[in-house]
Amino acid sequence: GFADAADEDGKRTMSGGRYKIYRGGTQPSMGGDYNLTGGVIELTGGSAINIRTGVTPKQYLNIEVSGTNVTAGSTNDTGITFQSGGTFTVKDGATYKVPNKDGFTGTTTSSIKNVADLSSIVLEPNSNIEYNRNVVGETQTVSQGTVTTPSDAHYQNVIMSGSSNKNAATGNTIIAGTTLVKSDAVFEVPTANSVITALGKITVENAGEFIFHNDTNLMQSTATIGNDNLQNEGSVTVIRTSPMKKNNYTYWSSPVSGQELKAFSLGTAQVRFYQYIESTNLFQTVLWTDKFTPGKGYAIMAPSTYTTTQANFDGEFKGVPTNGTKKADTSPLEFPLQLTPITPNRGFNMIGNPYPSNIDFEVLYALNSTKIYNTAYFWTNVDPNRPSSTNGNGDAYTGNAYAIYNGTGGVPATTSGPGTGTGGTSLTPTQFIKVGQGFIVKAKQSGQLIFNNSIRNAVGSSNFMSKGASSDKDRY
Repeated sequence: GFADAADEDGKRTMSGGRYKIYRGGTQPSMGGDYNLTGGVIELTGGSAINIRTGVTPKQYLNIEVSGTNVTAGSTNDTGITFQSGGTFTVKDGATYKVPNKDGFTGTTTSSIKNVADLSSIVLEPNSNIEYNRNVVGETQTVSQGTVTTPSDAHYQNVIMSGSSNKNAATGNTIIAGTTLVKSDAVFEVPTANSVITALGKITVENAGEFIFHNDTNLMQSTATIGNDNLQNEGSVTVIRTSPMKKNNYTYWSSPVSGQELKAFSLGTAQVRFYQYIESTNLFQTVLWTDKFTPGKGYAIMAPSTYTTTQANFDGEFKGVPTNGTKKADTSPLEFPLQLTPITPNRGFNMIGNPYPSNIDFEVLYALNSTKIYNTAYFWTNVDPNRPSSTNGNGDAYTGNAYAIYNGTGGVPATTSGPGTGTGGTSLTPTQFIKVGQGFIVKAKQSGQLIFNNSIRNAVGSSNFMSKGASSDKDRY
């Protein structure tokens, strides 16, 4: 082979054919002028290869990556420059590593510097883009640049490694294949209304972190890809913010498997975790050491240190993200609806959104229309009669603290007492129910309420109901 060129010498001319490089280090080895009018330069094998960039950027034409340890340049933020009409391909099974602060594509400091000049960027099935910036205290952006293949995603498979925090760009980052967060990495979705659409298995290694901040979503299906049998591995963190005051309750539901109740709200008294009992219309304490059951709702009081001044409670759900029709232990993702016969004003069941994405109540109802009525009830705290109080529990309850969605629209909760909105009026619910939200439905019959990915939605406008119209809806 050619000797390495330490200086900018050794010209490279290529009009056709394939120049296949197995050797590690900075490659191609020639450091002088490049005159590339045809052919393909392929970087292959398992050696660490840095694609030569140069003091004066090399103008590449066609590059293929078939190796497993290939990156652009020898420093973190260098990138590859292409001629007009150039092509860049990462082959099936190959790994292209991206240490650039600004990600894979999209800016002049990204790994692919002038993406607009390329005729194609092809990421073949089972190809990997690895974000591996390793500078403590820095943030690396996981970009959303357009690629030719896959045509409907930004990546095939992605890997997160290295100590720099990996932050998803604002918007919807679409990953056609698997997502791997290694043990030394933190991958965050920091911006509200941003989405990760991960259509393959998510794996988070021990000590790795995958964090979804308030009002972000994880989708694992599309209109054409159901993915109901896809099972994830490893723990993610899903953050949900609820404005609360002293003695307020929020109806919660976990988007993950494995989250203990008390660990979710450490400041809440051990006797202030409740489930709802359909047969009595009463709340009943649950063991604080219990774990959330996906699909089930729980009433949890604000931490004991809270005062009458409203403050945000940032709940953190930690566990395996729920997907499709099964829990993390592969048991069916279902809720056992109860309807006590003969007794009037029964059938109310506290369920919840089981997914780390919003859900569409209209679709949930359509899926279970023989089992539940098309109405959802959301506790809002605008009524001072909280669930555990004498006047806030069972058939004696006469307040209006439940906001309602009934299939034709939303009705806010109202009260003459102090509320969080103007005149003691709550937010108005919509058909889209946010991550972490517990709520009540009325059963038509006993049986299993089912969930699947068709009910998930990441774009619908919605409110998280934590902060009342009078009928049987207020019996609980």
